[in-house]
Amino acid sequence: MPAVAVYVIETEDRRLELEDIVSVGSRGSVELHVTIGGPVTFALSRKTAYIRLADGKEYRLRIASNGPRTKR
Repeated sequence: MPAVAVYVIETEDRRLELEDIVSVGSRGSVELHVTIGGPVTFALSRKTAYIRLADGKEYRLRIASNGPRTKR
């Protein structure tokens, strides 16, 4: 059974919402490796985001939304 994990990356001027479709109970999900508020390196190509975490592991996620960041 698939599950959709949603992740958000915010820069000074952009807000990206990314999706990772994984099987429920799978250990392949990025959620096991990310730290909220931690730095991440990423690149965008059309509707795909490639992210590299501090431990050097890389992941490919679907871009669900890419728009300007709203100021709070």
